[in-house]
Amino acid sequence: MEVTIEDLLRIPMLHHPQLIAGNSHMDNHVRKLSSIDSFDGGDYVEPYTLAVTSGYFLATDVLKACSLLLTLKDKGVSGITLKEGFFSKEDLATITETADNLGLPVILLDEGMHFSSFFDYFNKYVYCNGIETFLSRDHILALMLRELNTKGLKGLANMVNYWTGKPTCIALENHLYRCPDNDLSNPNYFDGKTLSISFGNEVEAVLSIKRYDTDDAPNLNDEAILSIAKLACEADPYLLMSFSDKGRAELQENFVRDLLTGKNSALTQGNAQYTQFETLVPSSLRVIAVEGMSHHRTVNDCKQLELLLGQLSEPLLKCRIDNTVAFIIPAELGDINYLRSLIKSHPAIDAEELRIGIGNEVDAVNASASYYQALQVLNIADQEAAEDLRSISDIIEYQGNGDDPGNVYFYQDLGFYTLMGTREISPKVESLCDRYILPLIEYEKKSDVPLIETLKVFFKSHQNFSKTGNALFIHGNTVHYRLEQIEKLCRISFDNYYDTLNLQLALAYMPYVYPDVEPNHEAN
Repeated sequence: MEVTIEDLLRIPMLHHPQLIAGNSHMDNHVRKLSSIDSFDGGDYVEPYTLAVTSGYFLATDVLKACSLLLTLKDKGVSGITLKEGFFSKEDLATITETADNLGLPVILLDEGMHFSSFFDYFNKYVYCNGIETFLSRDHILALMLRELNTKGLKGLANMVNYWTGKPTCIALENHLYRCPDNDLSNPNYFDGKTLSISFGNEVEAVLSIKRYDTDDAPNLNDEAILSIAKLACEADPYLLMSFSDKGRAELQENFVRDLLTGKNSALTQGNAQYTQFETLVPSSLRVIAVEGMSHHRTVNDCKQLELLLGQLSEPLLKCRIDNTVAFIIPAELGDINYLRSLIKSHPAIDAEELRIGIGNEVDAVNASASYYQALQVLNIADQEAAEDLRSISDIIEYQGNGDDPGNVYFYQDLGFYTLMGTREISPKVESLCDRYILPLIEYEKKSDVPLIETLKVFFKSHQNFSKTGNALFIHGNTVHYRLEQIEKLCRISFDNYYDTLNLQLALAYMPYVYPDVEPNHEAN
């Protein structure tokens, strides 16, 4: 707080103090309080200080008391407090006369006033020069937050101007929020006290109280109000971000990221700062997740894909999550074959440089489900590269689609892979692999015989012993022996349809359940 002696006398908790000396210096500024309880206390005070004391020690030696008053005056002290009960009328008159001659204000306080309450008040309250009122810092902050939420940065600038009595300006990107609006006498709003407000990765505002001359320079109260305004802005950075173009873009990306990862649970229960974006989300949607095959072309191809999708859906909602770029598109854009062909045929998009996964159509409140489906597609497609048996292309061809998907994959094309779960491996899938594949893994740790590779080739060869032997360059009897070993280890029969089905499924899931296991390979 910074107040004049005249303003300080209006502090409510002082209970009508009396100024008994130094009336001609009521404009002295008080910037801090300092307690004095001995005659040498004057050696340690600073300028613009109010010396707070009951004066009990001064009453013991009036001559020393007058000498202390001279020391305080020389130190630039703004004034001193006393309590009447410690002095005789004669001694108090002597002290009063001395202080008057020095031009040092003396404030007579109520006998029951506690100094600790005075210090607490002085530190927690701010004197608002513009309205000549004392307000607590907490009250000021609460009022500023309410003003920001109802009237924005313009309202905040008006409030700071109202309380300080000085022209105020908030600069954000190319926008100026100033009060008063018609104040053009000095176009440079930033020649006074300024504070920077950061509320985004690339967004910063400047809050300034202007001054015209030295006499009107911002005081400690103005600086306190300015600091509290900064706190108000930074208390809700999402609100401030909505006032800037960069901020809105960042906030929108945060909204999409939270929506897709499930942090913003259901649109109707979303965070208040996201309300402005909720109407942009299609009622029925798909999520497209994109990964780059190599860094060299990924940025450009993602940008071209964004431009393509932006033509189909305006505005286009997107975000980056780890190494993936995700887009939200309306489900009514077309069927999956149309969307796949549109992306693959775009001349500026190299389909070989991107891996694109597309989730199922869902309601807006279930957007995260479509995102994790698209992500699962990418995870599976990444594992497919070296595994012909589990090739996405083979799966689609086997389903009779016949269309080469390239690097554009749809969740609904995954077939039995969808049973694995979208966020983590399903316990049922893990149990299936433990039942049918784990015995083979344990066996291969003790033996060089590649039972798992033999099993893969056997199924890929349509369970033909001769073709399996030719593919592995081994004798047919060896194939028979290995398959008998598999039947014993896995407790199955290749003559049982359900056994072979379960074994094939477990084999397909194996790279995901046991990603660190490297099966043995045929020496030939």
